[in-house]
Amino acid sequence: MAARPLIEAIGDYIERAGIAKTINYYQANAPPEAADGEIWAKTDSEEEQFYVFDNGTWRPLAPDEAVLALEVMPARPVTIVTVVDTGGWAPDTDTPALEPTCQVRTRGPTFQVAHDLSWDVFDLLHGKNDLPLGADYRVLSCFGIQSPMSMGRKDDGNSEFSVNFEFRLYRLG
Repeated sequence: MAARPLIEAIGDYIERAGIAKTINYYQANAPPEAADGEIWAKTDSEEEQFYVFDNGTWRPLAPDEAVLALEVMPARPVTIVTVVDTGGWAPDTDTPALEPTCQVRTRGPTFQVAHDLSWDVFDLLHGKNDLPLGADYRVLSCFGIQSPMSMGRKDDGNSEFSVNFEFRLYRLG
């Protein structure tokens, strides 16, 4: 099983729930046209700056607005939700079910922001069953392996949380 399509499908599900948004543009100048909610990473300075398109104009991304990343948690922006493939269990030889696992890490400028993001993801995924996940998968069940756990404050003062999930799913097609 290719892990990336599953991780992308989980990320898409988190984004559709409004918990975090994907960065749509990496460029020096503001895109001339965008849809509300799209995110632009301004890349013309040493430190990227992040903006969200809101009612026809670009405004700075607020500290509690999360960006979605897959596989690697970048240093910026501060508030982020990252979905990481953590492997899973050996495929069942008697059924076509797969049992992958993933970790979802959250970071925020305060303990509360990181905590709330992690619990939002936990509430979204934990206990879900019979759920289409992208075009390739059908979730039979999804459970948090543990509840969200604080990873503490980092040297830069930001807080991080982690929660791991186990899926039982069928690959469609």
